[in-house]
Amino acid sequence: ASLYEDQKKFTKAEKLYKQALKILRNNHILANKDVTAIFHNLAGLYSEQGAYEKAAQIYYEVSVLNRKNYGDKHPKSAVTLNNWALTLLAQKKYRQAEAKFEQALKILTDSHGTNHYSTANCLYNYGKLSFETGNYSKAENQFKSALKTKRELLGETHSEVVDILKKLAELYRVIMKDDEAEAIEKNIATIQKRISQ
Repeated sequence: ASLYEDQKKFTKAEKLYKQALKILRNNHILANKDVTAIFHNLAGLYSEQGAYEKAAQIYYEVSVLNRKNYGDKHPKSAVTLNNWALTLLAQKKYRQAEAKFEQALKILTDSHGTNHYSTANCLYNYGKLSFETGNYSKAENQFKSALKTKRELLGETHSEVVDILKKLAELYRVIMKDDEAEAIEKNIATIQKRISQ
């Protein structure tokens, strides 16, 4: 199914993901980590096609399953909430998305602390919501915090670090902080030059 998804053969991929879930359900294997992975892959497939309602329904099912198997405060629950929030953000359901990001961020901060990849990832995604809804000061702080952690964990030249820098530069252009934006854009150009050498 993953192979078909990579090849953009979405109908074939969907069929196989559903077949895998049916087998696991019929054998009552719903606490297995593979089940969560298949659910997430299927939801990701729907999101990629713009079928956000279907994706949200899958994330709801996984959320219920996670609560049953791991409890409300497990990092697995937070990952699902983060992905669910991104789906809601794509639908411009901002209040619902914010509530999910808040839940996910609290779980991850309590479980892993602030200097963890998953926490930084959630914070960056939450920052995109803040940016899109015009809460620029909050977005700036979220992007900066995520950037600090990902720089430390992944290094300056990692693509995820560059993505955050691009978003931060975009934010500064919007709020008319052109000097800060230009400095970041020059930094990005330097990083990309180093990568290409």
